[in-house]
Amino acid sequence: MEKGEQGVMVAAQNSIAQLQARLKDLENGFRGWLAKQFLPVEAAVVTATSATQGAAIDCFLESSNVRGFDRLLDWARSPQTSC
Repeated sequence: MEKGEQGVMVAAQNSIAQLQARLKDLENGFRGWLAKQFLPVEAAVVTATSATQGAAIDCFLESSNVRGFDRLLDWARSPQTSC
């Protein structure tokens, strides 16, 4: 590798490491705050967080595999389908 390319790779690795460290700090701060809350607040926050995460995952999966999902629905709706 040339010096210029190596510098870009190091900068990219540093950026990723910085992002990971920042996200870890945010997660630790959130968990610390959550641990200080009363049980009903903690339950509500965990439920909302889980619902948001599930919606994001579903959105990603739905957008990445729309054609396959449509074929599955067509198969399920067809009158020839038997269990």
